[in-house]
Amino acid sequence: MTIHNKKHMLQMLFIITTPKLTDKASHLMKEGSIPIQYHFCGQGTASSEIMDILGLGSIDKTVIMSMMPKFFADKMLSKLQSKLHFGFPNTGVAFTVPISGGSSQMVKLLDSMHENNTDEMAEKEKRIMSECEYTM
Repeated sequence: MTIHNKKHMLQMLFIITTPKLTDKASHLMKEGSIPIQYHFCGQGTASSEIMDILGLGSIDKTVIMSMMPKFFADKMLSKLQSKLHFGFPNTGVAFTVPISGGSSQMVKLLDSMHENNTDEMAEKEKRIMSECEYTM
């Protein structure tokens, strides 16, 4: 894979933060022209010691997920650290996961499912296709 392709790889950005910093993190993403964000309410179950190490004070959390090109994700991680002080106590954590890594695992799972039902599914597809007047 060339360096040019690596820059355009998609990443899933995960932000886990306190409810009071959620709006600020969301605003930073909007400023960065990141159009889609998914927000989830969460509740931590980690011990207090682990919460202290990660800088996550209370158990009430908001999880924000967004997909973006790698170079956007790198910029966003820097902004979260510099403007919201992520990584310090009682702020939050942010990390990225390459979409291609997750996709390859999903493809393997789907392939294994397909191998088990190949003949049965093929017959069902033929029957459905013969019943349809128009297909695409």
